[in-house]
Amino acid sequence: MLDPFIDAAPTTTPAGNSAVFPVVLARAEDESAGASRTLVPSTALAVWPCASASVLDARDYLFLSIVGHYALLPLLFQPTETAPKLTLLATFTLASLLLLRDYHRRQQGSRRIQFVGLFSAWERGFLWGLLPLLLLTQAVLPLLLPHMAFLPLMLTSLYCTLGTLHGWRLCYQAVGRAVQQTELEIEEELAEHEQ
Repeated sequence: MLDPFIDAAPTTTPAGNSAVFPVVLARAEDESAGASRTLVPSTALAVWPCASASVLDARDYLFLSIVGHYALLPLLFQPTETAPKLTLLATFTLASLLLLRDYHRRQQGSRRIQFVGLFSAWERGFLWGLLPLLLLTQAVLPLLLPHMAFLPLMLTSLYCTLGTLHGWRLCYQAVGRAVQQTELEIEEELAEHEQ
């Protein structure tokens, strides 16, 4: 019988800095050998290491994932699919936002850093702009311009393209920060070895 629980395993990120990655472990009861631990794969935690490394990484992950998931909504175009797709998007967005916000609030609180939030004012405005876009593309345009069925898809694509470009800019800045941090660490190590 498996008894799943979450444990933290310290590992190293691709950028080289150490972080604590949550790993799902399960305890398998074996009558002959006693209890042993085995890893249970978990796709739900596959992206957690990236988003838990820093507040900026969490912001990049959340912003890109919300915009990316919203961009997929037009693929489910049947009226009966509207409620499930909106429920899934809202559930994922709220769960990710609450979990990462609370995680980083605790992490920064333990270091006595004031937590100011994940998104800038522009990013919050952009994400809130998805709601009027949804209303426009799902209700207004199909009623006013039913012969222009491609217009809602085009508006969604253009809006989400702007968000994705902003997300890529954020990721580019994150890579730049990681390179600068690595260069500083290398310089410090060289200075230590010269002494």
